[in-house]
Amino acid sequence: MMMRKWRRTLLVLMTFSLIISILAGCRVEQESKHSQEVDNHSNNPSSQSQSNNVTSTTTPKDKQQEGDPFDRNSPKLLGLSLTSTEKEIAKQLGQPQAQFIMDDTPKIEIWEYEGYTVGCMENGHIAFVEVSGAGQSTGIEGLKVGDHQGTAEKVLGKPDRNTGYVWSYAGDDALLRLDLDPKTQIIQSVKLFSHPA
Repeated sequence: MMMRKWRRTLLVLMTFSLIISILAGCRVEQESKHSQEVDNHSNNPSSQSQSNNVTSTTTPKDKQQEGDPFDRNSPKLLGLSLTSTEKEIAKQLGQPQAQFIMDDTPKIEIWEYEGYTVGCMENGHIAFVEVSGAGQSTGIEGLKVGDHQGTAEKVLGKPDRNTGYVWSYAGDDALLRLDLDPKTQIIQSVKLFSHPA
């Protein structure tokens, strides 16, 4: 039980740290915890079959395995936009493996799935979506975690901001962020969260 509280606290701190760093323009170093694993997956077609071991309640619908084209004005991850509701999340992703509430203001309910996390605000809309599992589909056509930054540039275009290890794309009211391993230039995670215009 104590380990679970520690994990939740760490997740809260990491999430808000990432949001603050993008909004404030700070550079936050990200450890490359997946670099060896991602290197093994980056050119290995069998890594895509990893998600086949996940039950249907933790895998996005088939359409999202292929993905939708990226729309900068209305960005989505896993087929979800920031205006998506909890009902749409459940329809799209199924029931989460774990749920908990971050006790910060405003309160955000975290829905955890294997390879991705969704934060829901009290109004029922999405605060953020994060995809972080190696080889995990992002729901953006042609882009998955573990791809090289060159693939991201082909799919998404040039980023609005490039720190060498963080690429960001600003939409109308949303920010799409890619965390990259600075040594291998491999995508470690992709996040979507609100960003004032």
